[in-house]
Amino acid sequence: LIGVILMSLVLLLFYNRKTHHGSEKSFDYKKWISAMAFFMIALGSANVVVKFAVNNYDPLQVLRLQYLGSLITVSLLCFFSKKTILIGWKQARNLLIMGFFTSSGVALFYSALALGSVTQVFGIKSMGMPIVGMLSGMFLFKEKITKRMIIPILIGFIGIYLLR
Repeated sequence: LIGVILMSLVLLLFYNRKTHHGSEKSFDYKKWISAMAFFMIALGSANVVVKFAVNNYDPLQVLRLQYLGSLITVSLLCFFSKKTILIGWKQARNLLIMGFFTSSGVALFYSALALGSVTQVFGIKSMGMPIVGMLSGMFLFKEKITKRMIIPILIGFIGIYLLR
């Protein structure tokens, strides 16, 4: 319960117009929080299904079926939003590279999940991914962590730790 409260506090402190840098004029908090809430519910539900799946099937088989479901979902989203699925060669190359790393990471995550407990695997993932993401943002994209962001980041790590 304390972890949930802390994570809610992080949302209030970290993601508002005063601390959200980069797109202040176009930042729509209501749309953002709705998208993030749906994202957390969808992936949280998928993680439960994955744990059951990797206990009964090979992790790579689970990954293949996941990506088949993703292809169907993306195709339907493109159809109903009337957007094309076609992209240029340069973007395709970059996205294929990204897909390689994403698929490799997910395959290794599923393998770890099949071998370990949910608490251990998700605990490490929950702490590691934000750290890697923040370091990537700082060093690859030259994003700045301001003084105003430090306290919410620390509260977030404490909340993640308590939730795991």
